[in-house]
Amino acid sequence: MEAEAERQSEQFRITVLDGLAHAFKTPLTVILASASGLIETGQLTESQAELVGLIDQHANKLSELTNQYLHMAKLESRSIEPCLDEVAIRPLIEEIAAECCDQVGKHSIRVDLGAGDLTVSGDRPLLAITITELIINAAKYARVDSPITLSVLEQSSKVVVSVHNEGSVIDPSEQQHIFERFYRSPATKHGASGSGIGLSVARRTAEAHHGSLWVNSDKVTGTTFFLSLPLIGEDHASVAR
Repeated sequence: MEAEAERQSEQFRITVLDGLAHAFKTPLTVILASASGLIETGQLTESQAELVGLIDQHANKLSELTNQYLHMAKLESRSIEPCLDEVAIRPLIEEIAAECCDQVGKHSIRVDLGAGDLTVSGDRPLLAITITELIINAAKYARVDSPITLSVLEQSSKVVVSVHNEGSVIDPSEQQHIFERFYRSPATKHGASGSGIGLSVARRTAEAHHGSLWVNSDKVTGTTFFLSLPLIGEDHASVAR
C-alpha cells in the first residue's frame, strides 16, 4: 500500500509539472510574438528597442527551459529508450558549452577537451539534455562568479565527462539520495529553484546508455559530477552504425 501510494504521489507530481510547463507555453508564445512585432515596426526609440530586446531574449530563455522541463517530465514518466548512433564528444561538448553560456548567469564555462577526439554510441539529444542539466545544476549551487569547468577524459575504455563547480558541498549521506526522484537537499532546497527530477533523469539516461553517473563533493575540491559512457574504438565503429 505504501509503495502504491508513493507511485501515485510521484505520478501526480509529474502530471503537475507537465501541466505547469504546458500552461506556460501559451503566454510565452504571446510575449514572444508581441516582442517580435514591436521590433519589426521599426518605430521604437533606442531605449525602447533595448527593453523590448531584453523581453524577447528572456522570454526565449523561459521558453527553452519550459521545453526542457516538458521533455524531462515525459522522460520521467516512462522508461528511457535511447536511439543509438555514433556521437563525437568534442563537437557535442563545444555546442553544449556555447548554448549554456546564457543559462549560467555570471558563471563562466571552462572547457578542457584534452582527451582528444572520442566517440560514443548514444542518443545525441538525450546526452545533450543530460550534460546541460549537470551544467545548470552546477551553476545553481556554485559560489558567486566562480567558473564551471567541463572536462573530458578517456579512462578504461570509457569516456568520462565531468562538470565541476566551487560552492556548496553535498554531504556524503546525501550523495546517493540526490539522484532519487523529487529529492531536494534540506540544506539547499530553499536557496535554489528546481523540480527534483533533473538528476534522476540524468542517471537513468546514463544507465540506459550502459554508463553511469556519480558525484564527488568535499570542502577542498568542490563538487564534481561524472558521466561515464562506453567508448567506441575504431574497431567497433562499424557496429554502432
